Amino acid sequence: MNVSISDPLQLFAFGTAGLISAILILYQIYSRFMKNGIDKAVIFPAIAGALLAVFAGLSALHNKSGESLAWLYSSEAIDRGLFEWGTVLCLIGASYFAIIVALKARGLQRYVFLGLAVASFIVAGEELSWGQWVFRWNTPEVMAEINRQNETNIHNVVNPRIYDILYYIMGFTIIGLSTVAFFFFGKSNNTDSDLKNGLKGLLESGGKWLRGSNIGLVVTLSAATLLQHELLEEYAEFVLALTVMLFIIHHYQAIKKQSKSQPMSNFVT
Repeated sequence: MNVSISDPLQLFAFGTAGLISAILILYQIYSRFMKNGIDKAVIFPAIAGALLAVFAGLSALHNKSGESLAWLYSSEAIDRGLFEWGTVLCLIGASYFAIIVALKARGLQRYVFLGLAVASFIVAGEELSWGQWVFRWNTPEVMAEINRQNETNIHNVVNPRIYDILYYIMGFTIIGLSTVAFFFFGKSNNTDSDLKNGLKGLLESGGKWLRGSNIGLVVTLSAATLLQHELLEEYAEFVLALTVMLFIIHHYQAIKKQSKSQPMSNFVT
């Protein structure tokens, strides 16, 4: 990879996403500090943000120094760095928990989480080259001729510039939805809203996670920001996969807790 760090479009997208994300994260940390002083709700997101930033810097260094940290971030020739394996594991976890949530959810959410389960499984399979990393089979000749990394997958056949556009859209969609969920949902601790039903329930659950979790807002907005620059894409994919898995686990726990807290009369028809 030899991407100019001064690419104007990527710099604008990265800078804009980073500015919005920084404002929201600092707002949350400041609000928590004013309420309870310095505690884990302030320290944890600060530490998480610092660690995410350090590894983002190392990712940029890796890609601008001839892929000197391939064991950590993979390379153009091979996709087997630690973060690549982390992405696969997070996606497998996300697929598993998404299936569990889909079985408990209703209406639109059931289809959303079924879709997430299928998408996470497919992307994990693609990242793992459908087992070729593990079982080391030879890439079929037809695939080897068109695959940029000579592996058994489809995503390395597509023009990488298409991913740039996709990641722009994904990143700013995440920022938009996170902003709405953070400011307009998840403020109340009551169980009036049905967390497992419809888009409103999903936003309510997302708001509770972003507002209440010590790292939820940080990892979510970091993923959205990192997606904006190609120098950070491999690392961004890991942070995004981690975010998706953590939110699905949170949502599963939230609807499970809500179901237990509802009176028995609600289950009698």
